[in-house]
Amino acid sequence: MLKPGMVKLQKTKLKKAILALTLLVIITSQIVPSQATETGSKNYTANEDTYVDTFRHTLTSGDEEVLWIAREQKESFFMMGWNHKDVLIKFDLSTIPTDLKIISVKLHLYCMDFGGENVSFSSFHCSSNNWNEYTLNHATYQIHVIDSIYDTGSEEIQVDAENMWYTIDITENIEDFVGGTLTEVLRIVSNHMNRYIKFSSKEGDYLPYLEVTYEKYSTSLTCHPSQVNIIIGEVIVVNGQLLPSTATTLNVRYQIGETMLEKNVNTALDGTYLDTFIPTETGSWTITIVYSGTEIQSAANVSVVFNVSASPSQPEEPEPTTPFIPGFPIEAIIISILLTGVVLIAQKRKQSINSVS
Repeated sequence: MLKPGMVKLQKTKLKKAILALTLLVIITSQIVPSQATETGSKNYTANEDTYVDTFRHTLTSGDEEVLWIAREQKESFFMMGWNHKDVLIKFDLSTIPTDLKIISVKLHLYCMDFGGENVSFSSFHCSSNNWNEYTLNHATYQIHVIDSIYDTGSEEIQVDAENMWYTIDITENIEDFVGGTLTEVLRIVSNHMNRYIKFSSKEGDYLPYLEVTYEKYSTSLTCHPSQVNIIIGEVIVVNGQLLPSTATTLNVRYQIGETMLEKNVNTALDGTYLDTFIPTETGSWTITIVYSGTEIQSAANVSVVFNVSASPSQPEEPEPTTPFIPGFPIEAIIISILLTGVVLIAQKRKQSINSVS
């Protein structure tokens, strides 16, 4: 059994351990602050789209308002059997920097009509972009395009309603088309016959488009005032730099209480900037520099504080002081002088009387 003194000692040690752990958590959280990554998103509409038809071997469909996918059984005077319609959609993504980190890519299509039960389709990435919507037909598709399909396709998308948007996630193919051109081939994947889907083409009312979500380039912004303590009426010079460097416009704010001056300042090609300001009030001022960012660069801001004090007062003229002899009060000195004068006058009179006698 522990003695009361030992129990008290153990409780003290436990409290110290908890305090040390708490301080460690606080310090660690300050050393490694959490930072949220800024993301951006941009839509790209199709610059070419068409479909090819087994039964229309040499005909083109690039100018039609529909993109028709089908797996059908056809019977005609000339031929009979399965009829396939495949859709091809091309996107120009050359404006996407090759080193931009892509988070997701989604293909959006508007369904105008569909037929059959359990209708589904997939999107296949095609490595060949050497086709034109006004010249591509099923014959040239068989020779030049279909053999270039190399992936297993996206997850099957079930179609169960018309007049609505459908979304296909094609993120897995991002490394193949960033900074270049993307071709996607849409196919009915069901083994059942007599299934079809009609999507709106770029000539229709609802243009197919890609939604690309990416991680923006991080930016940093610095601000260096020439002084942190100035006298009212003096000029403060502010300079800094935006990185990655670019020629752009920054928003600069000088604020104290409800008073704020806001202006725009341009950066040079190397991202540096310079501004001057004359404060009109005494107290603690805050300088805030803001960069609003771009489609691919994150926003940034920085704030610094400087103090403004009043002008030093002019020294006052010193008041005239009465002469002072150490050890003698001034009144005693004055009385002594007066008495000395009286004595001298009395002596002179006495000498004058004696001379007359």
